[in-house]
Amino acid sequence: MLVQVNNSVGGGALVNAPVTFTVTSGGGQISATSGGTTSSSLTVTTDATGRAYVYYCQPPTGNITSALTASTSSQSVNFSETTSMTVATPTFSEASGQSTISFNVTVSDPTPGASIYYTLDGTAPTTSSTSITSGGNVLINKNETLKAKAFLSGYTASAVAKSVYQVVGATAEGLSHTIFLKTDGTVWTCGWNTNGQLGDGTTAEHHNPP
Repeated sequence: MLVQVNNSVGGGALVNAPVTFTVTSGGGQISATSGGTTSSSLTVTTDATGRAYVYYCQPPTGNITSALTASTSSQSVNFSETTSMTVATPTFSEASGQSTISFNVTVSDPTPGASIYYTLDGTAPTTSSTSITSGGNVLINKNETLKAKAFLSGYTASAVAKSVYQVVGATAEGLSHTIFLKTDGTVWTCGWNTNGQLGDGTTAEHHNPP
């Protein structure tokens, strides 16, 4: 925060003048330096251009509006500061990519008390979407776009996390038979079975793929 202090006589910048900043309502603290010791009231001196600076640190209670004053020995200025806290963006245990079989994605959010909602159709999550607790799993068993967003009362909602997954299965071909790895992890075969190559314990042929 910055205030400019001018001399009431002549209007020139008032150098090395004490200015007292005070948080009068809404909470929060101020300090002379970023990350410095904080308090609700602090006196600093103007620089060579008549300017005085302090840093405002919002309280950890979501979105608030704080009232502050900046005063010198002869005048006082009232102003307000609106601050907000934003819920952290959810994280996924698996990055976008391709898999031969279905798998679980763990969805997490470090913000205490946040509620996470997700979709699998590419639409933006809302509080009407499917909910999941932090550390919960979402099953990916086909080509899907996972999006998640976290909400907490009094906070700005998080950004949307997004990953795109493909579950494609796999095939392998022999001379006269084919092996299929389905996306659910099961293995199926079809074709000639003269030597029991289909693995079903018989020598009967099966020509219809799963």
